[in-house]
Amino acid sequence: MTQFTLLTRCLPVALFCISALVLAGSMFPGGYDWRTQVISKLTSPHDNPGFYVLPSFGIIFAMLAVLPFAGYVAQRLDAFSTSIAALTRATFVLSFTSTMLAMMTQIIFTAPRSKLHNLLAYASVGFFVVAMLSCCVCGLKDRFGSPAGKTALPRALTSWWFGLTLFPIISLAFIAFVLALGQLVGISWAEDLRQSFRGTIFWRLAFWEWFAIAVAFAFFLVSILLLPISTGRSNQPTGSLLLPSSFRNIAVLAIPFKLENSPLQIMKTRRQPSLKTSLIGWWRQVRDSSPHLWISIVFKKKWSAIFPK
Repeated sequence: MTQFTLLTRCLPVALFCISALVLAGSMFPGGYDWRTQVISKLTSPHDNPGFYVLPSFGIIFAMLAVLPFAGYVAQRLDAFSTSIAALTRATFVLSFTSTMLAMMTQIIFTAPRSKLHNLLAYASVGFFVVAMLSCCVCGLKDRFGSPAGKTALPRALTSWWFGLTLFPIISLAFIAFVLALGQLVGISWAEDLRQSFRGTIFWRLAFWEWFAIAVAFAFFLVSILLLPISTGRSNQPTGSLLLPSSFRNIAVLAIPFKLENSPLQIMKTRRQPSLKTSLIGWWRQVRDSSPHLWISIVFKKKWSAIFPK
């Protein structure tokens, strides 16, 4: 899977499918407040009986569209650590698969509160966080395990990875620590802070769900734009999924279809573009390729026409 295909095919399709949540929110009975109501209410047959199918299948198709991202990232991290690259691929695939299964269970089981749905949703977040941390570990190995000035990964990429991964974790850990001090230990200032915190959107799970979607999209975009096309030779054959056989049928889209012909010498001599330049280039690619993409969808061409190898 090439960088161009991810930027101009997979990511726009995923965004288009996720936008079904906005449409479902506008049709939600009684109005939908994203600050207080969780996303599961939009996909619940009990809370949104008229339009729950639209956001549910939108999320499922979005996960299918970003599934090749797992193989794309792992293939480029394999030069740093084969085991970490395999863990990254596996946890990304498990995260996307858990999200799809969570949506399917909510469609099948029409109970107001499905424990299986919640378990799969929490598992999806956990797997995604592990995958993000694995990328950060590879960034650390590249930064401190390589000679000075000869790192294979751009410093901007490592900084974005750490910022997008550690900021939510540290924020949630601080909130949990303050809650424990106020509710369990009984410290006065912590209890006052906890009571004042209860009236804000940061107390609501719904806010953190939408925040997680924004963080995930930023992680996708930054990784695709700033990851070098090649980070060196890998000991693993091209197309190796590095997953147990029971997961290979589920994760077939995560297999890297083709390794681009860009040797390490080109990467060393070519200066990595800035994030601003990469974003402008990505927008131009999406703009130029969008007519072909949407025409392919409207006329229901084959899957290979929309996602070429």
